[in-house]
Order: sequence, then C-alpha cells, then structure tokens
Amino acid sequence: MSKEINTNMKDIILGWGIPNISELKNIDIQYVFDSSKIPNVDEYYQDLRCEHNNVKFCLYDFDNNKIIFSMDFWESNNGILSLTGESQHFRLELLNVNDHQLRNKGIASYYLNKLQEYAIQSDMSFIKVKPCANDEIFNNDSEENSLKQDELINFYRKKSTKEMPIKLLGYEK
Repeated sequence: MSKEINTNMKDIILGWGIPNISELKNIDIQYVFDSSKIPNVDEYYQDLRCEHNNVKFCLYDFDNNKIIFSMDFWESNNGILSLTGESQHFRLELLNVNDHQLRNKGIASYYLNKLQEYAIQSDMSFIKVKPCANDEIFNNDSEENSLKQDELINFYRKKSTKEMPIKLLGYEK
C-alpha cells in the first residue's frame, strides 16, 4: 500500500546523497520510500514511508535487486514529551547496512552523521536509540561483518557529539 510522500522531507533525505565509496559506483542505487517500488519485500520493509520527520527508507540496488541499506527514524511525540519531561528529539529505530559485503565501509556512519546534522537544523536536543545487535529485524540478514552488541554500543557512543548527543536506551552512563 502506497502512502503519500512528503516532498519536502523526501528532498531533504535525497539531499543527503549516496556515500562516496567505490563499491557503490556504477550501479543503479536509489532511495526507496514506497515499498511497492521494490520486489519481494520482507515484512519489516513493507511500511517504508516519508512523512514529515517520520521516515523509513532504504537504498536499493536495482542492478542486483537487493536492499543495501535501511534507516528508520521519527520525531518524538509532543504528548509523550509533556508526560516524560524530555526535550524534543529524534528516535532512531533502525540503521542497518543490509548487504554484508558493504559493512565496515562507513555507510552507517555517513547516514548517522546526516541525521545528526538534520537534527541540529531541526532544533532537536538529542537522538535516542536502543542498540540491539540481535534484534529480530536482522534475522534474515547475514551476520558476516556485523557488529556485536558491545561494538554497537561503542559505535553510537563514539558518534555522540556535544552538538548532537546520542542517548542509548538501557545503556545510560
């Protein structure tokens, strides 16, 4: 089922570009915000979307018919914030280099940095993430070159900056 795409948000995400790494050159890689645009999508990727500050997209390799990267984030809900007393933030639900051959090439870091830049521009206070290397979303992905739980936690901690902190749910210092 197709959802209406917020063109402003889509333009922002498209403006992030594609990481400049040799393995991504000369192949037809496109951002996909609508699950109906790609074949044989597993259950988790059936709700791709691009709404204002609520985005779930993938980079799709149309030459080899596979998802190579996926990201899911949304803006915190004002009603919940008023109950919890938290500041406005983004919740990063997924940051995944799906193609194991492309892991450890800087793709996840590239997009996390883009989200941090966008969060700063959007006056967010932080990005919240619950790192879980063994989440069921990864069941269909190869474990080759994937981060173990402690490595994943360290990845996010190292990417946290004074300008845009990353808060780890369940791993607060």
